[in-house]
Amino acid sequence: MNKKVLVTGGAGYVGLELIENLLNKSFQVICYDTFLYNNISTVKKFKNKNFQYIRSDIRDSKTLSKILPQVNTVIHLAAIVGDLPCKVIPNLSYEINFLSTISLAKLCKKYGVEKFIFASTCSNYGIINSDISAKEDSELNPISLYAETKIDSELKLKKIANKNMHIICLRFGTAFGISHRTRFDLLLNSLLFEAMEYKSILVHSLDTWRPYIHVSDMANIIHALLNKTFKDNFIIFNAGFTSLNYKKREIVQKIKRILPNLTVKIASDQTDFRNYRVDFSKIEKVINLKPEKDVEKGIIEFIKKYKSGKINKNTYVESNLKSLQNYLKKNEKFLKFKK
Repeated sequence: MNKKVLVTGGAGYVGLELIENLLNKSFQVICYDTFLYNNISTVKKFKNKNFQYIRSDIRDSKTLSKILPQVNTVIHLAAIVGDLPCKVIPNLSYEINFLSTISLAKLCKKYGVEKFIFASTCSNYGIINSDISAKEDSELNPISLYAETKIDSELKLKKIANKNMHIICLRFGTAFGISHRTRFDLLLNSLLFEAMEYKSILVHSLDTWRPYIHVSDMANIIHALLNKTFKDNFIIFNAGFTSLNYKKREIVQKIKRILPNLTVKIASDQTDFRNYRVDFSKIEKVINLKPEKDVEKGIIEFIKKYKSGKINKNTYVESNLKSLQNYLKKNEKFLKFKK
């Protein structure tokens, strides 16, 4: 098997974790990223003969056309990620998340890529009855532009897939955990920073459900699927672990058990209406993985990093939700691709 893999968005939260995972397993990896957040120094730390990085835009078909004939697998992570960031730059989010995904998939098909793995989201389910766990064929109910772009991509990718290029869509749960570029616009990471820095957290919508997944387990799932073959040309998986479905209330309780002196404040308003439990039995049967890091391990990992000084107010301010929204708005004109 050709073990050369292209990872779009490879300098992001998941991408960096994935690249390290694949390099440790002797894959040849090309990181393809715009380095929007000026973190090119992070990928330069991968001192490995099997690694290279290319600074370019996912909309740059000329550059992609030179690279794609070299690889047999593309893992497409590049996107404007999250409900609120997409809301800040809606037109560009649609262009990057949907139009560019389809353009890339068509190029992959043209140049003989055999497997295309697409990072989708469980946010596609939006709001569902909490007595039901969403399966891959459950009704989709997106309540954000971000989810809409992922659903539109899935629908179009299904038409592109064929016997020569299999496409796998992974609907990931809510990510958490430490990476080479830790995000703080994610619920658990954000709560943990506030807990450590301010000894107090403010929580909205305590009784809403969400499935959680550590960033290293996201990488593990992707790696496990690289070696799997399927009879279907197109397949969707809920990507995570059924045991990691929790209400926010339960997440707060887990934090409190480890940080008993924490003050918890409950917000009266509801800012996020998403509410979904997810059934991951389909992928659990296929790859037979257990979570490497559950929520408790993620909390302990975060606290250790904070106490070591590797996570501090500067790293938090650089990538929390408010900063991310402001950054995207400020740099919107630079995100426009010039052909």
